[in-house]
Amino acid sequence: MNNFITLTENEIVNYDLMDNEHRELVSLVNEIFSKIGKLDRDENLTYIKKLVDHIRKHFDSEENCMKQFKYYGYISHKLEHDRFYNKLLSFSVKVEEEKTGITLDLLQSIKTWFFNHLEMNDKKCAKHFIESLASETN
Repeated sequence: MNNFITLTENEIVNYDLMDNEHRELVSLVNEIFSKIGKLDRDENLTYIKKLVDHIRKHFDSEENCMKQFKYYGYISHKLEHDRFYNKLLSFSVKVEEEKTGITLDLLQSIKTWFFNHLEMNDKKCAKHFIESLASETN
């Protein structure tokens, strides 16, 4: 079975907390992808809840690091998180109301957002965290 998302060295930001949470998200999306179209109502609910919970936890930990390290791009980065999270939440409501199940379109949306966000924002953010830690030890 091919993975829907594959992380390469290019997606590694070298900040363990972020990299580990990114790997967990990729693993979850790949697990859902392997079952797409075969999920019953309860499984759709379980997986959408796992996605929402993981994204919330990841965004919270990233935002806490941004505050801790006084990241200059905090507000715009948080706004991007909020927009994406709210989009995922509104999709989860549709799943709960049985108006849809988890779709390939949703997974594609997550994949596209993930790679764009990682390239445009998370790499800069992680670089700032690493530099901040290095300056604290000097």
